[in-house]
Amino acid sequence: MNVMQQCDQIIAELHESKAQCQNNLELIKTKVKELAEEIKNISAPNRWEDLNDLRCTIQDKMYDLKKRALNSELDPFKVLEARQDITMWITKGESSVRMIELDISNNDAVRLKAWLSIDQNNLKTSQRFDRKPVEEALINSLFKEEQENLNNQLSKVEGAMNTNTHASRIIDNIKSSIKSSGLA
Repeated sequence: MNVMQQCDQIIAELHESKAQCQNNLELIKTKVKELAEEIKNISAPNRWEDLNDLRCTIQDKMYDLKKRALNSELDPFKVLEARQDITMWITKGESSVRMIELDISNNDAVRLKAWLSIDQNNLKTSQRFDRKPVEEALINSLFKEEQENLNNQLSKVEGAMNTNTHASRIIDNIKSSIKSSGLA
């Protein structure tokens, strides 16, 4: 075979190889488009609304528990006596925060209720206190098991919400990674 014939044969093989490669690449391109559509349709199940509804239900129950605690019928004379005792100590200059911490640690519902009955407008600025820890301690002293149960439920739901968010984020990151790689 002479040079011209060898060259023609090589060119023919190149054209045949090129055509075969183009056909293979077109098939791959079609498959990639199909995969891109499949990737678009993949999404993590988003249960955010269901979980948020559960969280709101638990928070409503916690609010009801708080109302029950604040409206609880404790002996009014004991509450009055505790309030007078607290007022006397505050008048002497005792730190209300330190006294509250002591009453919270003692889990004394009567004294906690007495603290909440004090009008803070009548206290010096330095003697005013945050009601929230006192309210939480009162709830805990009166309804400890219910409070723990609701806290556990809320913790579980918030954990599930984090899992839901994390799963969605991971799926979105993988999809984004595939898209940015040029495969889809």
